[in-house]
Amino acid sequence: MESARNDIGWLFIIAGYACWVVLGIWAMIVNLAIVALEWGFTGAVVAFFVFPVTYVVAPIWAIIKYGNWFPLILGYGSVIVGYGLFALGMLIRGERDNGDSWY
Repeated sequence: MESARNDIGWLFIIAGYACWVVLGIWAMIVNLAIVALEWGFTGAVVAFFVFPVTYVVAPIWAIIKYGNWFPLILGYGSVIVGYGLFALGMLIRGERDNGDSWY
């Protein structure tokens, strides 16, 4: 029983990491496309090297300029969903830290 619980917990943890990686890369590509649409190839290259700023500013720019909420939902939603899956996997496995977390 404990082994199955541990395995299921690991599945949720891996799904959380996969969500962060796959949807995070997708969000970054969408954000770079927004920058390339506005400032061309050179702007996209610069945005790639300052990607934390791009990850924050490009979705907000898409909302203001185009009324498109998809980049914001994709970028921040992937973080929220990935963390939820990760936390659920930790709860299923029965792992807790020293009491500093929310669960």
